[in-house]
Amino acid sequence: MKRILIFFIFNLFLVKLFSCELNNNENIRFGIPSKNGIILYKKGFVLLYDKYKKVPIWVSYHLKKEYLKSKVKISYSFGPDPQLKKTERAEIDDYNKTTYIRCRLASLDDMLRSKEIVREVFYFSNVCPMNKELYNNCWKKLENIIRDFVKNGNDVWIVTGPLFIQKQQNIRKIGKNKIFVPTHFYKVILYQQKDKSFGASAYIFENKYHKKITENNVVCIDDIERITNFDFFDLLPEYVQNLVESKKNPL
Repeated sequence: MKRILIFFIFNLFLVKLFSCELNNNENIRFGIPSKNGIILYKKGFVLLYDKYKKVPIWVSYHLKKEYLKSKVKISYSFGPDPQLKKTERAEIDDYNKTTYIRCRLASLDDMLRSKEIVREVFYFSNVCPMNKELYNNCWKKLENIIRDFVKNGNDVWIVTGPLFIQKQQNIRKIGKNKIFVPTHFYKVILYQQKDKSFGASAYIFENKYHKKITENNVVCIDDIERITNFDFFDLLPEYVQNLVESKKNPL
């Protein structure tokens, strides 16, 4: 009887979930975190761009096992986004003579299924200046953890972006176009497992050297929402949001 009751509740959850109105764009299927900026729709991802800071504020995309099977030849380099005006965007020279890595928030290794998608990944609208040691250690490791999780058959929706946790006048800037250097970065992961159940994980890293991912980097989505004033996955039923966004859950 207990097993039947659990099965009934689970199916009721699925009926309610898929009767709600979801976004037709798979990369923002469960909602847009914030619209306070320029929304750019790319083939493999969607992003919100800040024309004053000249960095993406969030980048959102769907990742599934099939997307990781293809690996097109990489023949592109970093460059300005043609969807943005010259006064709104970063240029190649802005990242010269700096120690920061040009971090692609929609990860290149997640986007190798077509040449068009790869070209858009290299636009500076998808790039933030990140500490080299953070990028080469924790950030790349977390991206690999997510890919391994996806290869095991889990569907994932990733939202990632910079944080600026100090007064604007104290934020470091690089290049003649004054690209804002984030103080921190976040990554939010909503996933659907093989049994169709949902879960979520979230991480924050200060933009400095980190040797490894620790429990201090693991947060709940509610924590990031409080910092950013974003509302992640707002198209999910509210009780589902409350369930998956309130817990610290390392991937």
